Amino acid sequence: MLAATAMLNCSGQWKPSDSTKVSNDALRRIYSAALQRDVLLERIMLYRADSAVYSKLLAVKDSINKQLVLTTEADGGINRALRDQQDAQVQQREILEQTVKEYHVLLRKEKRKRFWTGAAGILSTGITTYFLIKK
Repeated sequence: MLAATAMLNCSGQWKPSDSTKVSNDALRRIYSAALQRDVLLERIMLYRADSAVYSKLLAVKDSINKQLVLTTEADGGINRALRDQQDAQVQQREILEQTVKEYHVLLRKEKRKRFWTGAAGILSTGITTYFLIKK
């Protein structure tokens, strides 16, 4: 494999030669590639470790997200309860307003009744006094 790699020129094409002689430049490239292999393998291991850490972080974020969803649902239940309570209070207010209107009508009737009763009393007293004086 080293010989085949050494036979490649810079453009990546096979350089035909009859000898097994390898140039120093080719040997340097092969050596530097061999040294970089270990570095690249270390990088791969580090990337895999980072991937595992990110997977754990993602799992933690997913659990936090689930907790937030549950909290939001609980808040939604509280909001529904408060809205129901507010609707009940609005209905109570409407009932009370209707009752107040009915009492206003009754009050006007009572005032009218008292006025005419008072007027009839005064009139009857006047008529009675007139007949008593005329007698």
